[in-house]
Amino acid sequence: MNNDTLSIIESYGEYTLDYFLDEGILKDLPIVGPAFSAIKTGKSIQDRIFLEKIREFIDNVDENIKWREKFSDVDECYKISKKLVYIIDSTDDDEKIKLIAILFNYYVAGELDKDEFLYLSSIVSKSYYKFLKTLKSINDVRFSNDGEKYDSSVISHLYSIGLFDYSGSTKAQMKEGKVVKLGSVIYNLNEYGNILKQIIEHHD
Repeated sequence: MNNDTLSIIESYGEYTLDYFLDEGILKDLPIVGPAFSAIKTGKSIQDRIFLEKIREFIDNVDENIKWREKFSDVDECYKISKKLVYIIDSTDDDEKIKLIAILFNYYVAGELDKDEFLYLSSIVSKSYYKFLKTLKSINDVRFSNDGEKYDSSVISHLYSIGLFDYSGSTKAQMKEGKVVKLGSVIYNLNEYGNILKQIIEHHD
């Protein structure tokens, strides 16, 4: 996306979010209204795809009276909206954008703080969504990634994006001087993994 696409400025392009927003409360809300509506977009395919991503986000944001209380600080509203634009633009799946909107609803409701919301949104954006959804099937706080209970490739991916912490390793098993089972890494679901697991379970 070029610099013009991301400009949050006074003049609007031919196609802005006003094109997608219905009249009503959502149009006047901070971030979704004043900040995102000010994104100037051109006519390129890339810009149109970006607008579709923003629309997917908006479609999953709750209309909540707490908006005005949460974003009464204009400067803070701008900072958060700008970071959201970057995250949404880098996201490659509508289901992930929907999950980011759900995280945003938790943030507005005060169930996540700003850092938790932004970090979890970044994790979701970087994830492979099919693997991310398997969080709900992980029932162990700490486990060996030996492939016996969970797909080791899935677990390795979730570890790489920040949902597990390294917690040691198992030793190789020997029999008559030969290795019969290789050692494996032990992971534990961290704070962010637990939060995201609970949210996915609740909304899936």
